[in-house]
Amino acid sequence: MVVMIHFSYPGWGEAEMKAVKTMVRTKSGRLIEKTIMMTKEDYEKLEQMKREGKDPNEIFAKYMDLDDGAKIESWEKKKADPTPMKVQKASK
Repeated sequence: MVVMIHFSYPGWGEAEMKAVKTMVRTKSGRLIEKTIMMTKEDYEKLEQMKREGKDPNEIFAKYMDLDDGAKIESWEKKKADPTPMKVQKASK
């Protein structure tokens, strides 16, 4: 299951977003999990590139900055979390 979020920004209309979990290998060798949100159109391009065996880094570059020497090792669909998000009022 893929997490889908609808949001709108004045003048942009509504966009459907999908969450993708990436595993990034740092220059020092650590493996870091990063979750990014991308448009449905870019997600579909990502899936197509995966089927064709192409490098998806051009799409990921639009949504995340990689430090010098870091590279995306893998990615997968983010599973929906059944726990609703909580909003907390900031204390003063």
